Amino acid sequence: MNFDDTAEEAAFRTEVRSFLSTNATLKSAGKPGARSRAMSGEELLRAKAFQAKKQRAGMVGLTWPKEWGGREAPQIFQV
Repeated sequence: MNFDDTAEEAAFRTEVRSFLSTNATLKSAGKPGARSRAMSGEELLRAKAFQAKKQRAGMVGLTWPKEWGGREAPQIFQV
């Protein structure tokens, strides 16, 4: 098996890293994605805003058809 990125995969990986470095906030403690309490109203608004940024940047529904807002990207893009 060849695990090297194609040029298209490498470009996508660079795009995603750039998007995350610009738009994502790292959690300072705890396990990634774990919550010990409910989100505050402010946290919920930030989460919704981040989801909207992901959608506008084409980072949602990668393998979905373009007419549904996806990229029609190969399955490997979701890995």
